Amino acid sequence: MHNLPFASLLGVMCFAVINGVLLPNHDASKADRISDFEPTEHTFRLANYYQDGMVLQCGEPPAWIWGYGQPGEGVDIVMDVDIISTRVNEHGIWAADLWLMPCYNETFDLEISQYIRKTKKVTTIYLRNMFNGTNELEASTRLDLFKVMRILPSESPHPLKEPTIMLNWTRANPQVLREFSAVCWATVRRIYEDLRNRFNDSVPMGLVGAYYDGTPIRAWSPPQVFSKCRSTTSTTNSSENQFKGPEKDSVLWNAMLAPLKFMTFKAILWYQGESDAALHPDAYACMFENFISTWRESLTYWSKTTPFGFVQIGCQNNESIPDGTALVRWHQTADYGYVPQKKLLRTFMAVAMDLPDPHSPYGSIHPRYKEEIAQRLYTGIMSVVYYVHKPFQGPFPRRIQLVDRHVFIQYDQSINFIWNSTDTFEVCCEVDITGSDSWKRCRGWHAVTSEFTTGGDEVKLKTGPCRDRARFVRYAWKLTPCAYKNCRVYATDDLGDERGLPGPPFVLPTNWISEQ
Repeated sequence: MHNLPFASLLGVMCFAVINGVLLPNHDASKADRISDFEPTEHTFRLANYYQDGMVLQCGEPPAWIWGYGQPGEGVDIVMDVDIISTRVNEHGIWAADLWLMPCYNETFDLEISQYIRKTKKVTTIYLRNMFNGTNELEASTRLDLFKVMRILPSESPHPLKEPTIMLNWTRANPQVLREFSAVCWATVRRIYEDLRNRFNDSVPMGLVGAYYDGTPIRAWSPPQVFSKCRSTTSTTNSSENQFKGPEKDSVLWNAMLAPLKFMTFKAILWYQGESDAALHPDAYACMFENFISTWRESLTYWSKTTPFGFVQIGCQNNESIPDGTALVRWHQTADYGYVPQKKLLRTFMAVAMDLPDPHSPYGSIHPRYKEEIAQRLYTGIMSVVYYVHKPFQGPFPRRIQLVDRHVFIQYDQSINFIWNSTDTFEVCCEVDITGSDSWKRCRGWHAVTSEFTTGGDEVKLKTGPCRDRARFVRYAWKLTPCAYKNCRVYATDDLGDERGLPGPPFVLPTNWISEQ
């Protein structure tokens, strides 16, 4: 393993333009550059993220293209031999969708004309703070059709039409990747190589990175989220910023996400939540669910079910917030414990609780095990986005029963029970109230021992601490449940003897049957 300084940021939104078409680079002396324009109210131009060398989404859902112009003027978009015509509206904006654009593995020209001709293309990527970083950087030299763009970390009190671009579309290369999200790059690089090997052909892929370290979810959320979550949220606009980055409502949404709503993406990756664990863990349930649905609704009309993947937050050396971290992990699944399900459709999750890095030079909140997280996200994308059958969920209880002072947990798949690991099962014997959420009023949680039964998918817990009966059981409900890849329950892989995907944390009644 190599210890290279790669970027490991919290508050990460990564947009994958996968299976795209590549617009060519043009010499500045031969073509107007949009970046050279000083925008005026009715200057004819493209939105600033349409650039030479960019990747546009091909096939379905189709890509959008838009820009500015003189109200009432017609606009022609020429792609190969096809012409798409539209008109500038009264606000000085024109837009068109490029329906069923075929997937190319080479560049092509796109001409947009009103009274000025424009052509553009795709490119860019970045990394840091990860193990095996050298291999990831070297891999970039073999991926000629891989492009990235990065949005400048910035905030705004009002939604912007265009973002401030920190890194224009650029071909992936080691120098560029040192300044791009490690998780985003490593995840989509695996997809690119898988699809290339599977179909014996390469199609351009693009990434758009938008991230700001140390920020709460409310700063990333559109205003509609707060109207849906009034009962669980309170304004955090304090005089003293309690976060490393911006914390005011919607300021990052306004500057970094809202301007991208007319772009078309194959999938979205999200890595955030550690900041909320310290101050607002209970609010995360409503906020996260509605953040996903509202973001999807804000996209163009064909993207209401855009696949959304996220990292279930990992570990950090801050024992003052153990319950907050566990609660955010639970709330990231809409209190189901797994995804996808009826509240979070078309989603996938990478569990990271078994990847602690207490000696990370960047702080334990920035673990360097990005390869493992990327591999777990990759299996989710292949299953949810490309319908390629790959296990992407760790073992989760199918049924829980209390029998003769023992709790039997039957999982939904065969499990790899790690005998020499930390035993993190706990039971609650008494609660102050009744109901599905009464575990929150448990009078005390008791650690219990677990045993692996002969069935291959069942764990038995001894409930000795309970004089009457156990009411609830929870698993891995700790800030750092275990050492590196050494939690109690994993899936079995194809060989049957290696650790597969980890079972996620849960808290459930002792008389429970899954809805799956």
